[in-house]
Amino acid sequence: MTNSVMGSIGRGIAAQLQDRLKEIVNEDLERLASNKVKCGEKVNAKLDDLVEVVREHPEIMSAELNSLIKFMRSIYINNGKEPVLDEVSLICSETPTGAASCYVLREVLERGIDVDGYYLKPKVSTYVVKALGNLGSSFSPASFYVGLLNLVCCALRLCERGWRVLANLTGGFKPEVAYTTAILMALSNIESIYYVHEGLKDVVLLPLLNLVVSSVNFKERLSKEPYKSYYQRALGELYEVFVNEIENCILGRTYLMPCESLEEYLKRCKLIT
Repeated sequence: MTNSVMGSIGRGIAAQLQDRLKEIVNEDLERLASNKVKCGEKVNAKLDDLVEVVREHPEIMSAELNSLIKFMRSIYINNGKEPVLDEVSLICSETPTGAASCYVLREVLERGIDVDGYYLKPKVSTYVVKALGNLGSSFSPASFYVGLLNLVCCALRLCERGWRVLANLTGGFKPEVAYTTAILMALSNIESIYYVHEGLKDVVLLPLLNLVVSSVNFKERLSKEPYKSYYQRALGELYEVFVNEIENCILGRTYLMPCESLEEYLKRCKLIT
């Protein structure tokens, strides 16, 4: 998930960056960092200038890049191995703030970053999850569950490609990410789940669990107790729709369009002119 690059603008950062940021931070960028920009609202956020600052100080300016770099250092470089990173898939919320962070991260990674003398320049794909984090006037518990369902379906689709999957759990949306991660452990070829622990200030690997989700009679089993009462209490009238679509996602037969490309979102919201 990607939301924290813009968050770096809104919180205290290292003193050596303050003067550099003063050159590019304007009112629009501050509003964007504070999640106060609406889709379609014209802004002059100087995102390309921010890209260069993040490239110069990736571990300070981006929690996602901080986690990625520390993971590469811990698993590869400290063991005398060259880091391998073929492709990065960025998943972000359907908000101008999330999309702006995703844009900055994509540009940084595509231009390449130096990690202890190793140059990483992966292919980058970007996805905006529909209804995820969208706190507009139509936001409701129902839209929360729609966003959650779309995140699960989007993540499962990305894991169907036969890659070795390394999941970076950084960037917010903790309940949605936790729920999706549990499903990924059961249904995908996920190899590592990593995160920079706030207390340790270093990367930790979450132990993988040998979870099994049987696709046989999945909907039928969730229609029985104790699942039925729980789902009805949590989802209300969305109960049947959610169970149907979760099953469809697991079986790979969903017709949902759970996410759109970053370019489509940026064009629709006119965030980058």
